[in-house]
Amino acid sequence: MAAVAQVLPEHKHELVRRLQEAGTVVGMTGDGVNDAPALRQAEVGIAVEGATDVAKAAAGAVLTRGGLGDIVELVEESRRIHQRSLTYALNVSVKKIEVPLLLALGVFAWKSFVFTPLLMALLLLANDVVSMAVTGDAVRPSPRPDTWSARKIVLAAVAVAAPMLAASAAVLVLAHGPWLHAPVGTLRTVVFVTLVLSSQATVYIVRTARPAWKDTPSPWLLGATAVDVALAAALALTGALMRPVAPGVLAVLAGAVLLGALAADAVKVRVFRHLGLHTAARPQSV
Repeated sequence: MAAVAQVLPEHKHELVRRLQEAGTVVGMTGDGVNDAPALRQAEVGIAVEGATDVAKAAAGAVLTRGGLGDIVELVEESRRIHQRSLTYALNVSVKKIEVPLLLALGVFAWKSFVFTPLLMALLLLANDVVSMAVTGDAVRPSPRPDTWSARKIVLAAVAVAAPMLAASAAVLVLAHGPWLHAPVGTLRTVVFVTLVLSSQATVYIVRTARPAWKDTPSPWLLGATAVDVALAAALALTGALMRPVAPGVLAVLAGAVLLGALAADAVKVRVFRHLGLHTAARPQSV
């Protein structure tokens, strides 16, 4: 450990920059105008209680109580936010792969649109409800600084989406052919329910690097899923806004999605560990 004293403002900025060039993630605290350049340069600029307006404007965070003890809580909460943001990014990325490819299958295979704008709006609404619940999910901060990598997110999303897409596509093909011989209207209901269930399962798969059932999600997330699934089932059974299907069909769809989710979760454990995603994330109450 080295100490540097009696430095000018430009020296503080230079020290931060050199540490960053050496590969160090830098946190900087300060309270005066002369600290502003270094506060702005650091990955985490922290203005302490009573800091000047210039220091507060340059910093990324401002402490509202005396002392530096709150920095630990600040770092932990920021890493929790990163874990939740990562879950959101992975969840969206998987859906951006699975949904368009599944719908394209219907167009290219049978020259028919197996979805409608209304069903798409309902699907987006269901996805948004559970996505918002992710912001309050139960996670534990990672033991080291987190960084974003679009490449890792895309690779992980492809690995998870592949088994989910295979299960959804199998359902679509069987429903169109030997299983139900479903007309287009019924096929659209089948696709809608399948995508709602698949989207819900995806959230629980990508929220942790461990097997999904080993990390307990927050009550808010579980509640959002329960509401989404219940409403989708009610619409499909009653035929509101879509063609009705029998309870047995819903049970088969749920089983098919579950099989795809189990396969995706098994793949995910290996891929996330290799890519270093959700490292050491563990659930805790929020």
